[in-house]
Amino acid sequence: MGVEDVRAWWQTRTLGRKRAIINALMTVAIKPIGYGKRPRGEKLMETLEITSKGD
Repeated sequence: MGVEDVRAWWQTRTLGRKRAIINALMTVAIKPIGYGKRPRGEKLMETLEITSKGD
C-alpha cells in the first residue's frame, strides 16, 4: 500500500470505503444465536464467521 501507519490510514477512510475493502477481502456471516440471547465479549466473536476471499 505504501503507507507507514496503516491504522491511521484506515481511520481516515469513509464507512463506505471500509465496507468496500472488507467486501473485497473477506466474507462476514453472522450466525443465529436464538431468541432472547445477547452475546458479549468472546461469545460475541463466536457468532461471527469470517472467511478470506483470497483462498
